[in-house]
Amino acid sequence: LIVLVGQTTVLQPVHLRAADVDHAAADLTFTVVEAPSHGLLRRDATPLASGDTFSQAELDARRILYQHTGNAVATDSFSFRVADAAGATTPVESLHITVADQLPIFLPLVAQ
Repeated sequence: LIVLVGQTTVLQPVHLRAADVDHAAADLTFTVVEAPSHGLLRRDATPLASGDTFSQAELDARRILYQHTGNAVATDSFSFRVADAAGATTPVESLHITVADQLPIFLPLVAQ
């Protein structure tokens, strides 16, 4: 996940996704174990702190955001675990966030 300094970006399913053949996306719950150090994790306008939860359905609906609030640091992250409706949980994982002054520019390759 890349975010510009001082900006907000949507966490999309390509960045963070849980799947379970036995449970719907609304039944897969992410619990924030450690909140970001240099920004806010939000559900729409509501900040999410350690211990708060959001679902895969909310990620799919693009309701979960990361807002960078710090200085020009190179990285940030938050840790989480996922649980399904039956109570099965994953180990703690982290999502790493790259904070950039500008988005990378990809140039096409030119045959020589």
